[in-house]
Amino acid sequence: MSRLLPSLLLIVIGMITPGCPGNGAADIDPDGRPKGDSECREDELDDEEEDDGEPWWPVDVGDAEIDVAAYRIPPRPDYRGLPRKVLAFYYAWYGSPTGPGPKEPGRTVWRNWDLHVDRSITRIPVTKHYPAFDPYDSHDPAVIDQHCRWARQAGIDGWVISWWGEDRQLSEGGYEDLAMGKVFDGCRRNQLSACIHYESYVDPIEPQTVIEEIVSVLKRFGRHPAYLKVDGRPVVFVYARAIDTLGLLGWAEAARQINRAYEGGAVLIADQFSWPSARIFDGVYAYITAPELTERDPASVRLWANANYGNWVELAERTGRISTLTVVPGYDDRNVREPGFVVERHGGEMYRAQWEEAIKADPQWVLVTSFNEWREASQIEPSKEFGRRYLDITAEYARRFKQRPREPLRLPPLSVGDNETAALREKLERVKIAVLPNAQSESIWWLVNRVGVEPDLLGWNDVAAGKLQTGRYGILLYAGNEYYRQTCVEENDVDRAIGQYLASGGALITLPMKPIPFYYSQDRKEVNSAGKFGIAIKVDWSQPPEGVELHFEQPTHRLPHLPRRMRFPGFGEKVWRPFVQRQDPGYTTLLELRDDTGTRLGDAAVCAESPQGGLVLYAWFRLLDDPRADALLYDLFNFIVEKAEKEDKSNY
Repeated sequence: MSRLLPSLLLIVIGMITPGCPGNGAADIDPDGRPKGDSECREDELDDEEEDDGEPWWPVDVGDAEIDVAAYRIPPRPDYRGLPRKVLAFYYAWYGSPTGPGPKEPGRTVWRNWDLHVDRSITRIPVTKHYPAFDPYDSHDPAVIDQHCRWARQAGIDGWVISWWGEDRQLSEGGYEDLAMGKVFDGCRRNQLSACIHYESYVDPIEPQTVIEEIVSVLKRFGRHPAYLKVDGRPVVFVYARAIDTLGLLGWAEAARQINRAYEGGAVLIADQFSWPSARIFDGVYAYITAPELTERDPASVRLWANANYGNWVELAERTGRISTLTVVPGYDDRNVREPGFVVERHGGEMYRAQWEEAIKADPQWVLVTSFNEWREASQIEPSKEFGRRYLDITAEYARRFKQRPREPLRLPPLSVGDNETAALREKLERVKIAVLPNAQSESIWWLVNRVGVEPDLLGWNDVAAGKLQTGRYGILLYAGNEYYRQTCVEENDVDRAIGQYLASGGALITLPMKPIPFYYSQDRKEVNSAGKFGIAIKVDWSQPPEGVELHFEQPTHRLPHLPRRMRFPGFGEKVWRPFVQRQDPGYTTLLELRDDTGTRLGDAAVCAESPQGGLVLYAWFRLLDDPRADALLYDLFNFIVEKAEKEDKSNY
């Protein structure tokens, strides 16, 4: 394999992403929510900021040194024996002009209800429904007690309370923070549990900020008798935007430090169903599934849930994490967003369908979105329109869920055996892998934790300075987002260095977190440099055609550990960026997308030659969210190594 190093492989794979300028505007955020904050605040409703087109996910094209140890996941407890629970997302951000909640000087308002509540006609302009309790103040102990009683009657064991940070202005999260003690005390009085839903964000966000905020709030409330705990450790749900803004590598470090700084540690649960999240966090969940449910009837929702719930439980079970599934009674945010979208309630049948499929999938916890998010009309709290209907439905299914004995999930063994993984490790150690900065897709976590390879982590300055040489590295891995540093010293010096590496026959593997690698430069300009390196990606749809069943097929079965046919993702980002097919001997289709009529819609995984002469391997960014990601990565890496070896021998 001495001349394997001169053959360059580029693999492009990734995770969930928002749309980006130039490659189609997405309608939902990477966690499956509509664009914008799922829980917009009162000040956003009154005066929403203009969208300047800048992404809110992190743009890190710096050259900070990172050790491979940052990617090693420390041993975590195995949570597969936890008892069942039903939890509901709860909001303590409501205020009234005469209620006990704090007031801003000179401003007496209906906080987070609307400026124009009209009790005489039971109308709140920003909500679709009207609370049976009348618009209330979340700081009122009587309100908290009534909510706790309703929750108990519905079979809810605890609340996941929206929390935006401490020491903030009232309009920036301080109002909710000041209500937390009252809510925990109310839960204690009523034998209910509660924990925080960490939604705080600052710009720029850094691991130390997250560590300090979470440790601080846990020191205030983590030992409260009502705080939800697992094995004596307080639970923190982490909202998707907080994950995306810090990044998975940042959260891996934050989790380590939180568990050191807070005595006994904490249980962190991520709002993201992905393999890296399941590695880093103690559990995984989805706050909102409503974007997938819009325009569906209960029968269609049942099919959708049946196709997805099992995969999410399997993800948690395979990694020993806490498994959760989310049920949503309905959704309608058109009064607070433009254009917004709707999930019809269908008289409660939509809710029942999700509950029934969740019980079949057998998670440890079922999450209800939500108890009282009135502006998105996802609440089960009694209302003028529905009375107690959704409390009663919740009670019915919570009882069935908890009464069902939980059997150990019988998972088929991973298709890639330990011996095969060890053999691949030996090959990759001989080849030697270099990794470009900001690597966070499943590929890097898989290499370090599953395969046991320790690649060299290069900086952009290292690349520009000539450290990227075929005699040193056989594979160059790109596992970041759509941003990269195009210039360090001289204009486009990084591009030239990668091009020279390809020209000398090196192997570049690109496994990005976002749809198109090398798309933005360090100054946020659209440069779309992927084509320079032979990554010919077509800009196609942001959402698949309605009513069309999609699947991947292997035309040549070059990926032996994968089935010949795989489902297209049913949740999250579905933006489609196929590789542009070429008719040349060096081009191999590994996976292609087809519809239910057999029509070919493009290549999802490809091995091809770059214009400079190296090899490129592309795989559509969502493939790594599949339950078979382990098999996919093994087959892709093994394929390229064997292909390069074969070409190497043919040169003699």
